[in-house]
Amino acid sequence: MKTFPPPPIKSPSADVRGNPTEPWVQWHQTVAEQLSNSPSYVAVPKSATDSGTAGQAAYDDGYYYLCTANNSWARFKKEAW
Repeated sequence: MKTFPPPPIKSPSADVRGNPTEPWVQWHQTVAEQLSNSPSYVAVPKSATDSGTAGQAAYDDGYYYLCTANNSWARFKKEAW
């Protein structure tokens, strides 16, 4: 039985010109998206209309708070499953 050598290994990080290859670009975009989608934690709002920017979050002993739109907060009670 004739065997063949394995195919050459291509670098996952750059092509021959030094440009990022597709796997690296996809990984970088995924990490950037995850970081941009992470909430920014701030002080607990005093009311549902307290100042805030959409995507911000806060928590205290009894509740989680999420700013769903500018100056608009939702509050979720912490409960055991």
